[in-house]
Amino acid sequence: MDKKVLLSELLLKALDYLQNPLDKEKEKEFEDLKNLITVKVFLPLIDKEAILLRIAYNQDQAFGDSAMGYTCVTELALIIHGLLAYTNIDINIGIDYKQYGVYDTIMESGLYDYILSYCKTGGAYYGGDINIKTLSQGAYGSANVNIWAQQGGYSGTDTGKIYIVAKKDSGDSRTGNSIHIYSEMYGADAGTLFLQEQAGEIVCGDTSDHSGTKFYLKGDVGGIVASPKVCEFVGQNARDAYGGGSSGGDSLFEATDGGDSTGGNGNGGDGGDILFRAGLHGNKSGTGTNGADGNCKFGVETTTNYLEIKGDGELALYGTARVKRFVQINATATKGVGTNPATEGEIGLNGCMIFSKTIDENIGSVITIPNDMDRSVAPTIRIGWASPVTTGNIKWEVKSLYRSENEDISSTTADDTIDVVDAVSSTSNGYQYTSFTLSAPSSTDRVVQIRITRLGSDASDTADDVANLLGFLFEYTSNKLGTAT
Repeated sequence: MDKKVLLSELLLKALDYLQNPLDKEKEKEFEDLKNLITVKVFLPLIDKEAILLRIAYNQDQAFGDSAMGYTCVTELALIIHGLLAYTNIDINIGIDYKQYGVYDTIMESGLYDYILSYCKTGGAYYGGDINIKTLSQGAYGSANVNIWAQQGGYSGTDTGKIYIVAKKDSGDSRTGNSIHIYSEMYGADAGTLFLQEQAGEIVCGDTSDHSGTKFYLKGDVGGIVASPKVCEFVGQNARDAYGGGSSGGDSLFEATDGGDSTGGNGNGGDGGDILFRAGLHGNKSGTGTNGADGNCKFGVETTTNYLEIKGDGELALYGTARVKRFVQINATATKGVGTNPATEGEIGLNGCMIFSKTIDENIGSVITIPNDMDRSVAPTIRIGWASPVTTGNIKWEVKSLYRSENEDISSTTADDTIDVVDAVSSTSNGYQYTSFTLSAPSSTDRVVQIRITRLGSDASDTADDVANLLGFLFEYTSNKLGTAT
């Protein structure tokens, strides 16, 4: 004989679960008690006769003479003395239980449907669908489906919560199923799905022991949408206001912190990484070609000025995101070259190369082109110099020659020859610098040869004393960290 389940205990567990629907422990207690219920598929006619008599008798126990009271007792009599009579639930309860709340608890907790399903099928069954929809007939626009929780009538009571849950059976290992909320497509178009708040926050997440939260944007194979345009996390505009708009809020991408060890000699967990991975290329078929891997781009706008991480890991900069860098060559690291080489000397605390007034003297140097250089932007040579005199001009000339691997390095035909006349400082030995813009190197150039000359014999060189060269810079625009390996 099946063990009796007390209706009073069952109602208390159901009510506790309804008030705490996300409490797994309370859900399990209710489910465990519910699993003790057995349902009779067949009842002898004499037992059914007794059930009908009890239903009729209890209809006389109305709460007063009101129609509402009579309706309540009728519903309770049909459920308690009718439906529950097919189970091993002990239905001997007092008058205190014959009230609206008992009916609501039995129905809302799913207990009614749970028992009725066995009465209909005689055993386990597949749950049916629940369809909530508006009518499509009529010449005017469609109606809305609104689901909302009301605020309590008592002053200060919060609005109730809305739960949409794919339930699992806590009595076994079966898992809850998926929940799909989507805007159905018609032709090539579909509506927009909004998760929207007015002043609170939107939280998308799962419990801590599950695998994480994922946002997918996928093309449907064989369907109408071949490739979604873009997956956007968009922080819209802050509030406009007369006299000054509000500042925009920050967007936070935060990985999970490592867990703490709570006892013994355990290690703390590692913090999670934040990973941005662009899409991989699609593979070709037949004689076609593979697509290109996507890149990760960061910037206020990502068409002109932005940072890009390429698929091979190379970090590239575009537009005003690029930066100026330089290679510095001290004067004493160069060499006097040509028919009239400049001579090494000293000025202040440093060495220098000394260029005389009367003849054209030269120095030379070779620079390896930096691997982070943007080769589409012309570099600049900046020389630093000083002269003892305080009046007159110095005429400087810079020649450059780019060379690739296996290209003749002995050539004396320059790619650039640039002359600049610059005035000396009004302070004796005052520091001056002069700039020369070169042509841009090719994609294969490895080095650039530099020759710096003072054209002392030229009529436009009017400074009547030596010029002391302290060194020079090869200034260039950097658009990446380096060359990908």
